[in-house]
Amino acid sequence: PHVTAVAVEQEGQKAAQKVLPHSTRVVELLRAHHLPDRPAGMDVVDPYVKLRMACGEETWWEAKSCTKENSSDPEWNEIFFVDLPLERGCELHLEVVDDNGG
Repeated sequence: PHVTAVAVEQEGQKAAQKVLPHSTRVVELLRAHHLPDRPAGMDVVDPYVKLRMACGEETWWEAKSCTKENSSDPEWNEIFFVDLPLERGCELHLEVVDDNGG
């Protein structure tokens, strides 16, 4: 496996594809505990997780977990595989979101 990236050396120059050395990372999303309660009279939280791998200023990879209905202590137990370029510092960003719009 390999990662193909578009490289541009100067503005206005034609872009060229090149193969970058890569590493496959495994992201294991397990569970969350004690998610905040919804206001009285509202549905129980239906959480899912947005995952994003950023390499520098660029978003390299994005994914979304499944939604766990009516759970303030959800268990996802999901595995994601991400191919990342070796020479770039990358950070994983996670955001728990309520599918009910909260």
